[in-house]
Amino acid sequence: YLDELDVEGIAKRNGKKNLPFSSDKSPDSAELTIKGAIEKKIHQASLSAQKAYDAVASSIESISIEAEASLLLQLSDSFEKESAVELTAYKTEHSQAKSEVDRLETDFEQFKRQNNLRREADYPESKWLVYGIAAFIVLGETCLNAMFFAEGNDLGLFGGAGQALVASLINLVIGWLVGGMCLRYLNHVDKVKKVAAGVGGTVLICLALAWNLLVGQYRTALSIDPDNANALAVERFIESPFALSQTASWMLFGIGLLLTTIVIIDAYKSDDAYPKFGKIDRKLRDAIDDLAEVLNEWHRSMNELHAEYLEKVDENFHICQERADRLERSHRTIKQQISILDRFVAAHKQVFESCVLTYRQINKQNREDEAPSYFDLGPQSEFSHDFHPDAVEDKRSVVRQRRDEIANRLPEIKNQLLQIYKEKVEEL
Repeated sequence: YLDELDVEGIAKRNGKKNLPFSSDKSPDSAELTIKGAIEKKIHQASLSAQKAYDAVASSIESISIEAEASLLLQLSDSFEKESAVELTAYKTEHSQAKSEVDRLETDFEQFKRQNNLRREADYPESKWLVYGIAAFIVLGETCLNAMFFAEGNDLGLFGGAGQALVASLINLVIGWLVGGMCLRYLNHVDKVKKVAAGVGGTVLICLALAWNLLVGQYRTALSIDPDNANALAVERFIESPFALSQTASWMLFGIGLLLTTIVIIDAYKSDDAYPKFGKIDRKLRDAIDDLAEVLNEWHRSMNELHAEYLEKVDENFHICQERADRLERSHRTIKQQISILDRFVAAHKQVFESCVLTYRQINKQNREDEAPSYFDLGPQSEFSHDFHPDAVEDKRSVVRQRRDEIANRLPEIKNQLLQIYKEKVEEL
C-alpha cells in the first residue's frame, strides 16, 4: 500500500508545504485517502465472501439423502418384482425342456422294456475318433494301393491313387454297412431282424471278398494288357476268382480285406451294440443337457441380478455418506469464511496504522513548523466488514441420523436380497 498510494511522496510534498496545518485537529485528506483504500479492500473481500457464501448456502439447501434412503429401503421389493418377471420367462422355457426330458425318458424306458435291455447304453462320448480312424484307413489304403495301380496307368502314381481311392471307398462303405448295421442287428430281440441282418451281413462280406478279388485281378490285368485291363479283369474273375498270379495282386486283396475288417470293427464300436439304443440314449442326454442349461442360465441371470442390486445398495449408501460429509464441509466452510474475513480486517487495520505512522513520520521530517498535535496520537480508526450472512437451516443432525439409520439397516437389506435370491433360484 505504501507504493500503491504513494504515501512517502505525498508525505514529503505535504510536509514541505507545512500541511496539514499545525492547528488542525483531525486527519487530513492523505490519511482519509489511506482509510478509504483500506475500506474499499475490505468491502471487496466482503462481496467475495458473500458470493462464496451464497454458493455454499445454495448447496446446503439442495443436499438431501431422502431419495437415496427411500430407494435403499425399497430395493428388496424392487428385486422381488424384477426377479419374478425374470422367473416367469424362465419357467416357460424350463417347463418345455422338462416336458421334453419326461417324454424322452418314457420313450427310453419303453424301448428298454420292449427290447429286454437291462443295462445302460455304451458308446464313445465323441465320434470324432471313429471318423478319424475311418478316414485314416481310407487314406492309408489309398497310399498303399496307389503304387500297385500306378503301373500301366497313363497318369502314373496320380492315376493309381485315384483308382486306389475308389477301391478304398467301396471297402469303407461295405465295412460300415456290415459293422454299423448287420452286426448290430444280430443282437436284436426280433428274430426276423436277426435273420435278415445275418443274411445281409453274409451277402456284404461275400461282396467285399468278391470286390477285393476283382481288384487283385485288375492289378494282374494291368501288367498283362493295360489297354484292356477292365474287361480282362472281369473275364479272369469270372473264370477263376482266386487265380491271382502276382504277389502284388495278393497284397492288394489282403490289404483290402484287412482294412475292410478294421472298418467293420470301427463301425461296430462307434455306437451301442444294440441297434438304435445309443441314438435314443443320446437324445435323452441332449434333452437333459438342455434342461441343465436352462437351469444354469437361470442361475447366471439371478447371480447377475443379485450382484446388480448389491451394487445399488453400496452405490446409494455411498451417495448418502458423501452428501452427509459434504454437508459437514459446507458448514465448516461458512465458519472458515467468517474467520478468514475477520483476520483480513484485522490485518488491514494494522496496514492502515502502519501507513499512517509512516506518513506522519516522513511529513514531520520535511516540515518547517510543528506538526499537528494529533500526529502524536495513535491512528484512530475502526474497520469492520459488511458480510452478515443469513442463517442457513442446519440439517446436519437430521442427515446424520438418517445416514446412520440406513447404515444400521444395510445388513438387513442385503440379507433380504439374499433370501429372495435363494427362494427364486430354488423355485426352478
